[in-house]
Amino acid sequence: MNGSGAHRALPGAAVDLTAYRVIQEGLTNVIKHAGATAAADLTLAWRPDGLHITIEDDGAAPATGEAGVGLTGMRERLRMVGGTVAIGGRPGAGFELSATLPYESRSLPSSSS
Repeated sequence: MNGSGAHRALPGAAVDLTAYRVIQEGLTNVIKHAGATAAADLTLAWRPDGLHITIEDDGAAPATGEAGVGLTGMRERLRMVGGTVAIGGRPGAGFELSATLPYESRSLPSSSS
């Protein structure tokens, strides 16, 4: 795992759990789809606009560009907290997942007392 930038807290449990689930699903997909000899690299980058999570592998990219249930669920989970994801094959070989989680979630209820 690689990391860069100054660590910042995410805006709550929902966003923390989303980050965890993105990493979990991304690494699970490497195990399931990239092949037995594939290597993966996980990078967490705390940038001004949010936490960027990148998972790259050097295995065989999936034969189709269609998202499975896990990737569809990941997209929905990220959308619920204002995050984004880009998923696809890498030039040459491998697969890349790149997700961004904002430091301020648009979907979390604001406190108005």
